[in-house]
Amino acid sequence: MHQLTWFLIFIQLNQGADSARGNDTASIKLAVASWLNESSPPPNLPIHLHDKTGRGFYNDVTAKLLCPVDFNWADTVAKEGIWNYELDFQVTAHSWPSFLYKDGEYDRDDPTKGLFKDSFLIRTFKHIFTSPKLPPEPLPKQSRTQSECHTWSDVATLLGMHSVQPRAMAYSAFYVYIVDYFENPPTPTAKASIDSLLMWWNQ
Repeated sequence: MHQLTWFLIFIQLNQGADSARGNDTASIKLAVASWLNESSPPPNLPIHLHDKTGRGFYNDVTAKLLCPVDFNWADTVAKEGIWNYELDFQVTAHSWPSFLYKDGEYDRDDPTKGLFKDSFLIRTFKHIFTSPKLPPEPLPKQSRTQSECHTWSDVATLLGMHSVQPRAMAYSAFYVYIVDYFENPPTPTAKASIDSLLMWWNQ
């Protein structure tokens, strides 16, 4: 019975986490579409807020953000290679998208330059963790008690977050491999670079 209880708790926690991620994903899709539509210059074809058609690699604006740093989206050969799933232009879970770099600029001679400093990534983090969230649907006044009155709050406050942590950054990018980058630096130099980056985020 004890094992069954813990199993049920585990299932409930997983369901809660999945629900939260689903809500964040839906919210971010709307937010990013709005940000891109408001950017200067605006996209040639406005991004529909609720219809995913014409996003991803089928829209130059979103494709430029998603394009792996190994390729140049402005290069017609690379663009068509990605569209046609050619072996030389594969996009995998291990590919680092351009939106992780400040202004989408990747320096092959200094791969950590501007990494995790792009404005869209920062706005996404703030949207998820520090923007006030709508309270749950209120109960009817006659059945509401003092403990059931809802207030506006943000996720960082609810979680007791006092600083930006690597897993929160990875969550903001919806990119699990970022965790390995932060938690398993291969050299002391890489560790120092990560420490400097975290200081930058928390200043």
